[in-house]
Amino acid sequence: MLARFVRDLVGVLQPLTPRIVRMPLTEAIPTILYGVQELLLRDEQRYLKYAREVFNADLRLDLAEVSRLLGDIIVQYLLHNPQHARMQRFAAMSYIFVNAGMFTVIRHMSDPNPPITYDELVDGLAHMVSHYVRMEQQLARKAQAMATSPGTTDGA
Repeated sequence: MLARFVRDLVGVLQPLTPRIVRMPLTEAIPTILYGVQELLLRDEQRYLKYAREVFNADLRLDLAEVSRLLGDIIVQYLLHNPQHARMQRFAAMSYIFVNAGMFTVIRHMSDPNPPITYDELVDGLAHMVSHYVRMEQQLARKAQAMATSPGTTDGA
């Protein structure tokens, strides 16, 4: 079941990639998340029920292949949007956002009475990532300005 779930999830995400890399982050992330939601709800919620059982049994849901694909999408996004490529801790933050995001989506959709709507979750995740990217860009600009500013020394 896991292999089929992963295959179908990859099948949903891969075709979205050419479109996603040309979108602003606040549109790209919801596109991914609504694609995942559509898959989880498909076929009488087969995959959502599977994920719910895995979580309830405290088993490991190995989505390494999906994480790799999402990591590839992030790299392709950065290649198409080089203004975002100056982030520090890129690998760590990508890992955190991808894995925490996937877990949060499945957890939210498995909750019979979630405290927020799926739309609110998607909006929150999209703004969290875009806010992080904006902050990293500001830090990079400040560091560059300090490095090129007259009167600064390497020892300062």
